[in-house]
Amino acid sequence: MKEITMVLAGLNFGRHIVSRLMTDTGIQKYVRLVGVCDFDRSKAEKIAGEYNLEVFDSIESICRTPGIDAAGLFCGPCRRAEVLEKFVAAGIPVMTTKPFELSSSAAEKVLALAAEKRVPVHLNSPAPEPTAAQNILRQWITEFQLGRPVSAHVETYIKYSEKPDGSWMDDPARCPAAPLLRLGIYGINTLIASCGDIESVKVVHSRISTGRPTADNAAMLLRFANGAIGTVSANFATDDGRKYPDDLVIHFEHGTVKRRKIDNGTKTVFELFTPDEYKCQTLPPDQLDGQYQWQAFARAVNEKTPNSAEYNRKIIASARAMEMLGLESR
Repeated sequence: MKEITMVLAGLNFGRHIVSRLMTDTGIQKYVRLVGVCDFDRSKAEKIAGEYNLEVFDSIESICRTPGIDAAGLFCGPCRRAEVLEKFVAAGIPVMTTKPFELSSSAAEKVLALAAEKRVPVHLNSPAPEPTAAQNILRQWITEFQLGRPVSAHVETYIKYSEKPDGSWMDDPARCPAAPLLRLGIYGINTLIASCGDIESVKVVHSRISTGRPTADNAAMLLRFANGAIGTVSANFATDDGRKYPDDLVIHFEHGTVKRRKIDNGTKTVFELFTPDEYKCQTLPPDQLDGQYQWQAFARAVNEKTPNSAEYNRKIIASARAMEMLGLESR
């Protein structure tokens, strides 16, 4: 497979992606980062100097440059679709990050344009191809005839000692119920994949120890269209030695599936409980949800394969959940 050349825009969170792209030889088989861009040019110049990359002044300058196969976009989710549209209109495929957008209509509009122009737009959650973790759940649901989902819970946390920095993460309008938007989104997407469309939500949030004006403790109650009920809780205030535990329980009509991390987070155990069966399967971190599927993205760019309709539906459903989250948090 031909490697693709990429420019990455948005270097707050994006600086971590730059580091990964420049040091992970597995990813480098598929993606070659050639430049960076940020509203703060000094930040772009610093990172470009570290890795011998080109500095781009704007999204428009990236779009005008010949030989750029794709873009990485790692700005905040609020109005991200407006930036995505510039890339898509120029025919440039994009890898971005969760959450996709805070407006489901904006998400739907830019994905419709991408489908029309046959431009792939991928992100890490939801991912374009089923993960090994998702395949385990799907197999067990079918093989053991678990029936309809009844209730589900996802819980995750990490201790952050954050200070205000003037970014979008300080703004309650752009970062509502922050732990859910920034961290709980993985669990929300897992529940959408398992339980279907969300019908309604309720949100509570608080500030425990954060220095930011936004919340560091939040929970979300979800009612799904099929009658299932789910909860997602996330916080940036707990340190118990476990980082991002991502504990999951889904109760079905005829069984229960649980997920938990073991061995200091180096493995994740999936357990199935039914009246007649117990099964257990372990996966390493690189086979779990939330990973950037760089190989799949490079393939889509090379073959000019747009998103499937089902993948776009999942992205829009996730954006709709974020939209509900924002409305409930006001």
